[in-house]
Amino acid sequence: MDTFFARTKTVWDLNKRAVVICLLISISIAVLWIWGFNTHYFTRRDAYDYAQISLQFFQGKGLSTLQIFPRHIPYFQDNGILTGSTWPNLNRNPLLMILNAAFLRFFDSVIIASVIQSGFWYLASIPVLFFLAKRLTNLRVAIISTIFYAADPVVFLYGYSGMTETLATFLLLCLLFVLTWDNEKQWKWLLAGALCGLTYLARTQFVILIPLVLIYAWIFTSKPRRYAAPILVIAGLLVLLTPWMVRNYRITGDPLFSFTTSRNLVLDAIDEPSDLEMQLHAPVDLFTILGQTGGAIPLKFFRNVADTIFSIAYWATSFRGMYLI
Repeated sequence: MDTFFARTKTVWDLNKRAVVICLLISISIAVLWIWGFNTHYFTRRDAYDYAQISLQFFQGKGLSTLQIFPRHIPYFQDNGILTGSTWPNLNRNPLLMILNAAFLRFFDSVIIASVIQSGFWYLASIPVLFFLAKRLTNLRVAIISTIFYAADPVVFLYGYSGMTETLATFLLLCLLFVLTWDNEKQWKWLLAGALCGLTYLARTQFVILIPLVLIYAWIFTSKPRRYAAPILVIAGLLVLLTPWMVRNYRITGDPLFSFTTSRNLVLDAIDEPSDLEMQLHAPVDLFTILGQTGGAIPLKFFRNVADTIFSIAYWATSFRGMYLI
């Protein structure tokens, strides 16, 4: 009994120490972020588009937009939705705009709200990364990896950008944290599916997480629950995606329709100009685009992964400023 209490006290002391260290790191980074607060990095075209859609949603106009691109025009014309003071947003996944609208309840300026929103998720990701690293390794590695992440100038400045990267990173870290829990707990897989849905609703590219999590659930669950785990992942996923899919189906007849999906697939995959939203008569049907590009899309994927991992310029740019901090 004495041994049990001694071990319990040791575990509690270690956890308490980790919590204190995590708080110190998080508060320090938050002070730096607040001290450096500015809107100078709110410059990207996408950030302005997210902001204006957020304002439309906040004003009770639904997920509508004041901006459409050239190839949207014939599609909207053919579907009878071109007329009107706003158009349905069929270009951006909705989660960022909905959260932006929540921040607009506290700030009058849509730009200020967008910047604070992106900074909030950057700061929220720090403790998640810390405890993820601690669970997978040890306290020392958790401290070092968290400082490396928080001090990376690219990551830090995205906290002022109003873009989706900080939200997407936070959700990805949350998903990875959940996946480290006991595989036999069924609610874990339900939550993992919900987080897959949220990551997709934040950034289209994270659709790749869905098959990866399903494969993980199948492989790492014991045989009696091998079928239940993927089903629970799908159930959690559908709870989050169904409202968005129903809305898209009512407007376009395609539950997963998005101009961004086809653009992201083709961008940099082919030699000719691939900004499809700037081409008036570019195809919008996903299967048509897949048929035209052939094997270029998977090749682009592996090329981009290799460029990120093995690019000396990328690593030098990312870590030079961090060493100074």
